[in-house]
Amino acid sequence: GRLTSWEAHAGLARCDGLRHAPATRLRTGPRRARSDGSRQEGGLQGEAALLSIAEISVALAGFSSVVIALRGAGPAAWSAQDRFGLGNVLGASVGTLVGSLLPFPLSYLGWSDEVVWGITNAAVGVLILAAVGMLVFTVTKSAIPPRTPRVFWSFVASGFLVAVLLLLAALDLVVPGGPALLLFGLIWALVAAFAQLATFVLVSWSAG
Repeated sequence: GRLTSWEAHAGLARCDGLRHAPATRLRTGPRRARSDGSRQEGGLQGEAALLSIAEISVALAGFSSVVIALRGAGPAAWSAQDRFGLGNVLGASVGTLVGSLLPFPLSYLGWSDEVVWGITNAAVGVLILAAVGMLVFTVTKSAIPPRTPRVFWSFVASGFLVAVLLLLAALDLVVPGGPALLLFGLIWALVAAFAQLATFVLVSWSAG
C-alpha cells in the first residue's frame, strides 16, 4: 500500500541522520593532527600564554637596551658586576623567547601533544639547569660577587628546582607533563631577568 505522510517523513529523517552522522562524529571527535602537521580544530594548549610570555621577553630585552643607551657610558666603563647582570638579563630574555616559541614548530611536525610538551619541557629544563650552573661557576670561580647575594642564591636554588621538575615532567615521572610546569619555568626566567635589570637600574641611579 501507499506510505502515509508520517511514515515518509520518518524515513527521510532517518536517511538524513545517516547522511550527516559521519560529519557530526568528525566535528565532535577528539582533535587529531593531520599528515601535513596542521590541527583539525582548536589550537596548541596554552598557546595564548606562551605568546604572551614571548612578547614580554622581547619587551624586556628591548627595555634593557634602552637602559644601556640612557646610561651613556660605554661597556668599557662598566664594572664586571654590571656586565654580568646585563648578560644575565639578555640571556634569560632570549632563552625565554626560545622556550615559549619552541612548541609551535614541533606541533607542525604532526607529533602528539605529549611528545611536543615532553621535548619542550626537557629542552627548557636543560637550558635552565645550564644557566644556573653557569651562574654558580661565574660567581664562585670568576670572583664576581652578586650585588644582592640573598636574592641571587634564592634564584639559583629555585632555578635548580624548576629545572629538575621540568625534566621529571618531560619523562612523565612524579609530576604530570603538559604546559603547566613549562609556564612556571618561563615565568621564573622572566622574574629572574627583571630582578637583574631592576638591580642594574637602581645601582645606576644611585651612582648618578
